[in-house]
Amino acid sequence: RLRERHLGPFQGLSEAQASEVHSTKWVRFISGREAEGVETTPQVVQRAVAALTEIADKNLGRTVLVFSHGGFIHCALSTLTPGRVPHIANCSISELRFFRTGQSTSWTAAERGEGDHVPSGSSSAGKNVDVPVGVPGSNG
Repeated sequence: RLRERHLGPFQGLSEAQASEVHSTKWVRFISGREAEGVETTPQVVQRAVAALTEIADKNLGRTVLVFSHGGFIHCALSTLTPGRVPHIANCSISELRFFRTGQSTSWTAAERGEGDHVPSGSSSAGKNVDVPVGVPGSNG
């Protein structure tokens, strides 16, 4: 459940290959619209929120490390916390804090995509495609 977005026909292709082989679907995808065979942003958001809330509920009062991918993390942060979410680069660190009072839950982000520990120019600082979240009812 913590995996990256399923990209359907784009799986394993570079951006250049995806835009050439599946040009219409690629344009829809990078503009934030639904593209056949690609997991939608609302699907990623639903999966991210459910997984992180389940982990947090099972570990109240504990510190837990969760590893995932940039798109998943971006969707989670955009939905669970207020404010702008920066690009989530490879190997960056985001710190979420979970609070539960009865049935009410809330999240705060102490860090969002912090990457000072990654040497500039390294392959981990590579470019990813950020797709606008724009999920109704979300903060993003």
